[in-house]
Amino acid sequence: MKPFSTTSLLPHPVEDLWLEIRDRLPELVPRLADIRAVVPIERSSQGAVTRIVNRWEADPKIPHALAAALKVKVIDWIDRAEWNESTHECHWRIEPGFFAERIRCSGSTLYETAMGGRGTRITFRGELNVTVGSILGSAVAAAIESFVTAVIPRNFQALANAAASSLAGKGGRPLTR
Repeated sequence: MKPFSTTSLLPHPVEDLWLEIRDRLPELVPRLADIRAVVPIERSSQGAVTRIVNRWEADPKIPHALAAALKVKVIDWIDRAEWNESTHECHWRIEPGFFAERIRCSGSTLYETAMGGRGTRITFRGELNVTVGSILGSAVAAAIESFVTAVIPRNFQALANAAASSLAGKGGRPLTR
């Protein structure tokens, strides 16, 4: 199991960033270099919790050796997320479109007031577990884990920045320091 994490500090209120990422994710795709599409599949709410299922399609720059080992043409996954408005925490689980029986990825994203109440700290944490059987498979699993645990935090940073940029472009008032 390989952990990963990243933190973003952005000059927008928690509620604005929370809603931008939760409710307008497909609209942010043009601002994300490695993502082709985010397609909403399901959405339901009960009390403070909103459950959202999205299908993601990506076009990451995969090292040639890893791409040859994976033998996949499209990198896609299902993202199952529970957004708790009372705690501003999102728990998520990713189900990849390839090797789904061998890859487990889950984590949480926490939105907190920061910068003396003038911004938001978003802490994104997760774990990736790739299981395989043979020694050659172990090398492939290690390569997948190394690649994915580098790409996921980088893409989350891009998403957080895209949300902040989108808010600024909509006249959302960035908070001053």
